[in-house]
Amino acid sequence: MTEKSWRLYAVMQEKKTKAIELLSKLADAEATEIEVDSKHVAASKNWVVRMFYDYGLADAKRHLEIATMVRGWLEQGKPSVGKIDIPADMLEKEANSETNVASLVKQILGSVDDADAKALLEGILADEGRHEQGLRALRQRALAKN
Repeated sequence: MTEKSWRLYAVMQEKKTKAIELLSKLADAEATEIEVDSKHVAASKNWVVRMFYDYGLADAKRHLEIATMVRGWLEQGKPSVGKIDIPADMLEKEANSETNVASLVKQILGSVDDADAKALLEGILADEGRHEQGLRALRQRALAKN
């Protein structure tokens, strides 16, 4: 290896080490959020408060899972995803359905003034966007593998 290659390798290793360190901190922060959100969901009698904290709890659990998975990839190498076992056209249809739901929620948001209702609806909108992106990414993988 040339000196330039060694330097590039060292920089990449340093970035990887930093990412692993930050992912560990992220996992710790999400674990704390899970603990706090769980307590608030259990303690509150107000359904709106419980709903917001329940959404936060679900997100924190998902984020902890993602942070742990990505840290594992960096530490051990990314495992093979394997064959996408849902047809690309089905994934496209479901992604379009997410887009349609998001469009409907946007229309509803234009007709609602209540701050709590808007916040809940914006949560739906964000979820639908994430679902759509995920389905489209799976579709691309399905097309690439076939």
